[in-house]
Amino acid sequence: MELRPHSEEQREAFISLNTCPINRKNMNGPHTIESASNLFDKILTPSNSLLSRAIYQDEVYLGHIFAIEDDNQWELGFILDKAFWRKGFAEQACRMFVYDHLSDRRLFATVDEGHLASMRILEKLGFKRKEQREDEFGVFYLYIR
Repeated sequence: MELRPHSEEQREAFISLNTCPINRKNMNGPHTIESASNLFDKILTPSNSLLSRAIYQDEVYLGHIFAIEDDNQWELGFILDKAFWRKGFAEQACRMFVYDHLSDRRLFATVDEGHLASMRILEKLGFKRKEQREDEFGVFYLYIR
């Protein structure tokens, strides 16, 4: 597995990943093509408060992983295409990303109620469930590390 900086050549795959209702089922729903493209533009823009990498396995784009700084803490997030779920790729990418880029930072993540796979990944990385919250998209849990 390899975590690569994003590049323009990934735009189409990124937009496809983020406009798919199945891929984004537990991430507040799909983006429109325009909003996914705008998000990709943001990822390509250098920033001290956003770190993002494309996830590759054998030269195949699987998805992406990111961290956004919020009040001296970093929110961890990740999304893989449904074709690569339940194969251990998300856990491996999270371990690499946290170890390589975030090991000395305070981290948190949010997970939709019922998204057990993401909960297990976070727990394996040392995150603890802190509290339950609710927003316009439904119930979710806050995890901290």
